Amino acid sequence: MITYDRRAFVQAFLDAHPDAKRGYYYSQAYNTALREHRQRVLEGLQMLFGLTLDFEGVAE
Repeated sequence: MITYDRRAFVQAFLDAHPDAKRGYYYSQAYNTALREHRQRVLEGLQMLFGLTLDFEGVAE
């Protein structure tokens, strides 16, 4: 069983950011699939935690 805590939630948020580069390779198909997977993980964790994070709301 996989468990997720707040740290995993924040990491999923950062990984789903369009400018995130962690884990990407030279294969465009792989990178596209990874980006879609990370977005689905973030959506699931947002539902699990009852929070919605928004990239537009993050101060620079």
